[in-house]
Amino acid sequence: MQYFFRFSENILFFCNAKQNDTSPQKKRMKTSKKYKVQTKVKPRQKKAVFMLSDEEYNLILFYLKKYKIGNRSRWFRETILTHILKNMEHDYPTLFEENEMRR
Repeated sequence: MQYFFRFSENILFFCNAKQNDTSPQKKRMKTSKKYKVQTKVKPRQKKAVFMLSDEEYNLILFYLKKYKIGNRSRWFRETILTHILKNMEHDYPTLFEENEMRR
């Protein structure tokens, strides 16, 4: 027997209930809880294309093979966005210039 409960739009809780024994002394319900997050998948619609030299391409293939990375597009996306976010964190806007703050 399965019970479904919806906590919010994105979270669905369901419980499998199984009866172990039919004897009156041991009428316990065994439950297994599984949590599943339902998200609306937004497909990526923008495409980014860039060119590499043979040396750069071979270096990337070597790296992917060495570290057993199977999903190249996810790796490119994560690597590029991580670099961008680190730079944005480092170059946050300030009220004064760097040399004025060091005085």
